[in-house]
Formats: sequence, structure tokens, C-alpha cells
Amino acid sequence: MSKLKTQIELAKILQEVINEVGDLDNIVPYEFQMHSEGLAYFRDEDGDVIVMFVEELEPDQKSELSKVPKVFEVEKNPAIDVGYKISGILSQYKKSTYSKLMRILKTFTIFLKKEISRIERKYPNLKPLILIAAQSKSTEKFADDPQKFNLYQQIVMKNIPNNYRVSQAEVLGKKVIVSQKLK
Repeated sequence: MSKLKTQIELAKILQEVINEVGDLDNIVPYEFQMHSEGLAYFRDEDGDVIVMFVEELEPDQKSELSKVPKVFEVEKNPAIDVGYKISGILSQYKKSTYSKLMRILKTFTIFLKKEISRIERKYPNLKPLILIAAQSKSTEKFADDPQKFNLYQQIVMKNIPNNYRVSQAEVLGKKVIVSQKLK
């Protein structure tokens, strides 16, 4: 009986930890400036410029969305890449502390929410597919770090509107987080 009670207590603790992953409520974001529609930037305390962007995939690139889970409506909806660069490098890699990474990700989620709202207004009768890559140290590989990818996915799941489905897929040969409005 005590073994079962211990297992239940461990399960409760594990659930609390899982719920905290991706929770950015207590993180102070950087102030960012909108440069133009779908493009914003900020400078961190090290002086690095972080550029956040939204880019619509070209029609010929949409053929690469065949590995997106079938629950997503790909065919008639635009596909939009949302991401950020650090000092002009797409790798999203910066040697820094975990707290600086969390501030960058908090700022990115604020930008992401604003852009999702803008995208919904731009395509009121469609359900755009939002693609987010957790890029590695190498600019040629995406998400070769499963821990980083899972962290990004948890942050996206906790910080986008509740009426969005979130999953993962391979797009253009890269593992990405995929999201789309349910209705």
C-alpha cells in the first residue's frame, strides 16, 4: 500500500513539473520594436540583435508539407514560417544563460501572439498553418537537440491561443512545430 501511495505522490510531482515547462508568466520580456508587418527586433544586454520574423511559404514549398499530420488542413491554407535570428544567424544559438534564453523566448511568444492575431485578420476565412523551427547550433540542421525542440514545443503549446492544435512534423527536411486554429 505504501508503495502505491509513493507512486501516486511521484506522479503528482511529475505532473507539476510538466505543467511548469513552458510557463513564461514570471519571465520579463525584452522590449521589441516592430520594423514592418511581420518583422520585429530587439537588442539583448550583450548587444546582440534578435530579429523575429514571419514569412509565408512559396507555393512550390507547400508540396513539402506532405509529412504534416493529417489532422491539419494543409491543402487550401497558407503555410507561414515564424522564427527568430540572433545577430543575423538563423541557428538561434547564443552562448548564454538559461534565463537569457527564457527572456528571448518570452519576447518571441509575445511577438508570436501578435502575429497570429494579424494573420487571422489577414486570412479571416482560412486557417493558416504556423510553422516554428527550434534550430540548432548548426545553420544546416534543425532540432538536432531533442531537449531544445521539446522545450520549444511546450512553450508554444502553453503560449498560443487555446483554440490552436499543436504537433510536430517534418517540413522541407526539418523537424518543426506545427500549429493551426481548430475552427
